[in-house]
Amino acid sequence: MVTVVDQWRPLQHEIAQLSILSLVVAALGAAVSVAGQMLCWRALLTDLGSRLPLGAAGRVFFLGQLGKYLPGSVWPVVAQMELAADLKVPRARTATTVLLFMLVNVVSAGALAGLLLPFALPSDGALGDWRWAFGLLVLLVATLHPAVLNRLLALGSRVLRRPPPDRRLSLRGVLHSLGWTVLEWLAAGIMLASLLAGFGDAVSLPLAVAAFALAWAVGFVVVVVPAGAGVREAVLVALLSGSVGSSTALAAALGTRLLMTVADAGWALALVPHALLGRKRAALARTVGEKEVGVR
Repeated sequence: MVTVVDQWRPLQHEIAQLSILSLVVAALGAAVSVAGQMLCWRALLTDLGSRLPLGAAGRVFFLGQLGKYLPGSVWPVVAQMELAADLKVPRARTATTVLLFMLVNVVSAGALAGLLLPFALPSDGALGDWRWAFGLLVLLVATLHPAVLNRLLALGSRVLRRPPPDRRLSLRGVLHSLGWTVLEWLAAGIMLASLLAGFGDAVSLPLAVAAFALAWAVGFVVVVVPAGAGVREAVLVALLSGSVGSSTALAAALGTRLLMTVADAGWALALVPHALLGRKRAALARTVGEKEVGVR
């Protein structure tokens, strides 16, 4: 907040330059990126044994994800468990899926950043001498092998004294979920690159993709602030400062935060009618079932 106040005049200048076309492309990128998150989550839930239709999966995911704007990481888990229970998905399976979703997203973001940043960061920037160190992040992808994930799930079940998942993750299912994260980070990179181009400071798409992915991952693991507020922006400014001005980087960071929040809320709002219809159908089915039991 202090940085925003200090940079307010330069920020006003940057925002005034933004064209409608750049904003529309960025908004579409945000919407697709958030949709990619849902599809990743749905692929993992399917691999664990519960395949939901797209509308139902979107309802559970997007409405539940609104909990991430509260302090701590537990609220999306609780909300999605309850919403999915209405669709006869075991709560334990939903909780496992949410935790796996978080892990897959953080690891894929870090690994993708490690793959791209050594080549995308300018050598004369503040991070130029350290850019090759980011390559070590690629090693994170080894943790997503099904053999590793299944062992982690079994260990977690023993520690929590809960029964282990009734189905093991498959290589196909994990790769399917990873494929959706690639769409997620690519769309987010397009969002960031479009904003920067609108501000008059274009960057390469690989740098935009890698910068946003790493900033998102760092912001996510800092659980003391809602949705990584402030942390993500600081990382983005640090990674982009060698290519664009600090005020431009900050304006783009704040713009991505706003657009991703609007995308979360937009998808959730769009699925409210679907949620209400689903509850109405469920209530009707229960009523019919009770009447049949009474007749017998």
